[in-house]
Amino acid sequence: MGGVGRTATRTQQLLLRGEYRTAQPLATAWHERWQQDLGHDHPDTLRSTGNLANILHMLGDYERASRLHQDTLNRRQRVLGDDHPDTLHSANNLALSEQQVDGSRSHDS
Repeated sequence: MGGVGRTATRTQQLLLRGEYRTAQPLATAWHERWQQDLGHDHPDTLRSTGNLANILHMLGDYERASRLHQDTLNRRQRVLGDDHPDTLHSANNLALSEQQVDGSRSHDS
């Protein structure tokens, strides 16, 4: 898993610098690898899903970000329970993405 760790570190460095477009393919690879190696419900996979959703949100892909946030929230509710801090964090991220989706839909009408 060393390669995944290096990819995760590189992705985090890019995010700290605001380089979301460069970070997105790395985050996608990181996310797919965690899913493959650890399964969809593992905490590291859920964290990577949330991180990827956040990157997509920052890039303006609110619909995709919202879908990933919803998936992360559903899985965290099932695995961790409704009151776990990570679950609550996912609920907040979903609400922020949904707000952007709703706002972009109203601009399109």
